[in-house]
Amino acid sequence: MARRAGRKTDVRILLPVKAIRFFESKRSPALSVAAIAICLLAGCASSKQETWAEDKSGVLKKLELQHELSSDNNSGIMTLQQQVMLIQSQLLAQERKLNAMEAGQRALDSSLQEAVSNLQALKSKVLGPSENGMLVDKELAEKIEKIEASIEQAKAASSSVAAASKNSEEENAYTAAYLELKSGRYDEAIASFLTFLKAYPDGGFSDQAYFWLGEGYLAKNMHKEAVNSFNTLINTFTESPKLPAAQLKLGMAYEQNGQIKMAIESYKALLRDHADSDSATVAGRRLSAITSRAKE
Repeated sequence: MARRAGRKTDVRILLPVKAIRFFESKRSPALSVAAIAICLLAGCASSKQETWAEDKSGVLKKLELQHELSSDNNSGIMTLQQQVMLIQSQLLAQERKLNAMEAGQRALDSSLQEAVSNLQALKSKVLGPSENGMLVDKELAEKIEKIEASIEQAKAASSSVAAASKNSEEENAYTAAYLELKSGRYDEAIASFLTFLKAYPDGGFSDQAYFWLGEGYLAKNMHKEAVNSFNTLINTFTESPKLPAAQLKLGMAYEQNGQIKMAIESYKALLRDHADSDSATVAGRRLSAITSRAKE
């Protein structure tokens, strides 16, 4: 009995080995598939589970990072939009304030002008020569001169306040259009810059407005309009710090529109007139690329 029990044990141990040898001798595709399935259900499956357990934290971290980056981009866009809305509300408030100030200034100017007219009439009557050729009252003459000086000071102060208000309105209008451009609202930015330039054709931000207007047109693939904007800046604002960048963008607008000859001329002009600028470095590379393509 003991010997039979031993034999049964040996048979159970040897059976898998025989089966394996049988599989190897037959080399049946179906049997190979079965062997793979057994592997997957046994050791292979557990191995993959262990690998996923090890990699899971890394994958989750990557997903969290992508989510954070996406959130940062979204929050950046929201911040720009909020800034645009804030600037626009400030513009409306400034416009209302400016209208009120202009109405007040017109009333003040009218009052000052009336005071000047009355004072001049008084001078002609009171300070005219008497029968003996002497002025009637020197003390009164001094008082009138002081009143005239006060009126001139009031006029200057009124003009200064109006100019400061106008400068503030101009800066706010420019900033609102710029933020619209940077937030990707190109149609709105183009419309805002055109309105700005109509209101302030020679303002302190007009050269920059033409540059960013051109950028907006480039973003919309409106190359002809972009060329006009950059050319206006270059020809009108000859002392603008935006000149090198505008010359580069002009060349790029020509190049993107297929006007290669005009692009080459623009790049060469930039290299000639603003050789030390960063824009000239970029223009040099683009010019070399055009030359290389022409040789191919």
